[in-house]
Amino acid sequence: MIALAVMLVAALIVGLVDQVSKSLVTARMKPGDFHALLGPVGLRRIESAVAGYTHFSRMPLLAMAIVLVVFFLGLVGMQRSLPIWAALGLGLLVGAALSNLLDRFLRGGVVDFIAVRGWRTFNLADAAMVAGAVVTWSAL
Repeated sequence: MIALAVMLVAALIVGLVDQVSKSLVTARMKPGDFHALLGPVGLRRIESAVAGYTHFSRMPLLAMAIVLVVFFLGLVGMQRSLPIWAALGLGLLVGAALSNLLDRFLRGGVVDFIAVRGWRTFNLADAAMVAGAVVTWSAL
């Protein structure tokens, strides 16, 4: 029960922080704008209308979200003694995936804004997905 609560709280926090950050970026920056921050890091507003999950592009977004949530909740349910770190990692993954799906539904594409020289531009949800995968993998 504690693992499920940790997962849900982490998902909620990631989704909320990601959506607020994207709203701030879209309100204050035009597509393509760049603001240098520190060294190789800056803010660049990019909107990706092309689905990253091209093999799922015909599936309705709501169905994708439901499948994702049911899958992760089922995974948590199967693990009666799921480590807290694994639950945290799963929460990061679920919150990030749902936030990017919400972007596709509300904005028609995902807003990316963290630019690091030599890497693709990404957003907080993308970073949370990578962190969630690493945390979950190392905890299981």
